[in-house]
Amino acid sequence: NLQMSVVGFNTALGACSNAGNYKAAMELFEKMKSRAIVDQVSYGTVMAACEKGEQWGEVLNYAHLMRDENIEMDGIALTSVLHACQQKGLAEDAIFYLNAMKQSPKEKQRRK
Repeated sequence: NLQMSVVGFNTALGACSNAGNYKAAMELFEKMKSRAIVDQVSYGTVMAACEKGEQWGEVLNYAHLMRDENIEMDGIALTSVLHACQQKGLAEDAIFYLNAMKQSPKEKQRRK
């Protein structure tokens, strides 16, 4: 029985996102989560799919999950969450996410 890797799942998530099918992306993400094979790319991709579907609350839910699981946001996830904050009028949340990005090890390394 051949098991699909996180790369294969992320590719399928990307196809759902590109097709504008946020529901399929969310369902696939849940399957991945149940198998404990989600990563930073998985989160960013499902958030982008929800952003395209204007599912602002879902974008924010995934952002909270990332934070709870100590998974750093990539540029795709950050763009989606900032857009969701803007759409929902959550200025303080947007500032929180921007500050979190500035504190990330990758961002600190990039500035050196």
